[in-house]
Amino acid sequence: KTPARLWPTMAAMAPQLDKTTSATPVASNYRGRYTVEEVSPLNPANQPPPPSLLSRCASCLCAVCRCVGGHVYDAACGGTGRRRTFALGGLTVLALVGINHFLMSPSIERGIGGSGEGDESGGGGFGLHGIARKQSYGLLRDVPWRRWHQLRKRVKKQRSRQKTKDPSEFKSPADFYETQWLEEFQCPHELRVGSGGATGNVGGWEMCNPRGIAVASKKRGKGKGCLIYASTGVADFSFEEALQNVVGKTCEIHSFRPDAGTALPALPSGINVHHWGFKGSLLKVQGEYKSMQETVKALGHEGRTVDAFALDCPGCEWDSYKDWFDSEITFSQILVKVHNTPPIVNDFFSLMQNQGYVIFHKESDQAAGGSSQAYSFLRLSSDFIK
Repeated sequence: KTPARLWPTMAAMAPQLDKTTSATPVASNYRGRYTVEEVSPLNPANQPPPPSLLSRCASCLCAVCRCVGGHVYDAACGGTGRRRTFALGGLTVLALVGINHFLMSPSIERGIGGSGEGDESGGGGFGLHGIARKQSYGLLRDVPWRRWHQLRKRVKKQRSRQKTKDPSEFKSPADFYETQWLEEFQCPHELRVGSGGATGNVGGWEMCNPRGIAVASKKRGKGKGCLIYASTGVADFSFEEALQNVVGKTCEIHSFRPDAGTALPALPSGINVHHWGFKGSLLKVQGEYKSMQETVKALGHEGRTVDAFALDCPGCEWDSYKDWFDSEITFSQILVKVHNTPPIVNDFFSLMQNQGYVIFHKESDQAAGGSSQAYSFLRLSSDFIK
């Protein structure tokens, strides 16, 4: 059989073939696209083949190669075969190394046109750490873009692998939480604040870069500084005091305690105690409880950002979680202990994701047999997941 690549040439030579053939005559100026290089009866004009894609790319690089000079230019633009391929590969590697060196330079690390760590605008968003700073609302200010990209990939991978199942399919809440709604984000500066450990989070919570809260909140402007809400369900104030030691006394801390009574220990300035707990806005319960909307209005915090909200009140999380996002306030971190697995448990976690939160810590309360889990959520901008 005649190779397919020779058909155009054969068609061009049709008038010269045996008169007895049934080949259809073609125009005398027809020029086949695919021909062989050697002189032969099939290629009397010694017509060269069209350049390959690699050759065309190499031609575009020749202008750049001339600036380099030397053997690399000779090999890339004048060489043939493997020599040319290896030279082009070498030039590509050199180009990538140069780009990497440029991105890792101190000037880029500080931000193009920015002033470094404290810069939020003026080009700081394009620096080595600018993406993480922007997407974490100023909380994570020293995470290189390469590391941040890895964290994004991890979140996307974990969410793609998550197969949400109904809690009724599991024997116990502990079995449900063992495979459902796992950690997906690794906070570069995770720190435990307060007491508590492997047997539960009583008095202590895992937080994402609490030392950076003061700086991040300062950027929000006057009257919108550091703000903490805590309803931890423990008798002492170990978490509030430990957090104040980390973030500083300029941070405004509000502790909600419906059963604290009037006999309170002497507390440092900046820690404010309120004698009510949280409930859902649609519930009518006995005792001193307020919804999140009522709390925000009572304290005059409309439009503020709460840098951390710690909540441990058995069952109230399921009644009130929708109010968290309908109360004229924004939470940067939500530290919550969930209890058991009501039918709405998956709706709770789905809403947290839709509101831009990622899970950076999950801890089983072994004292409760694993039926309770302490979760730490961090709010990131919407373009982090895109």
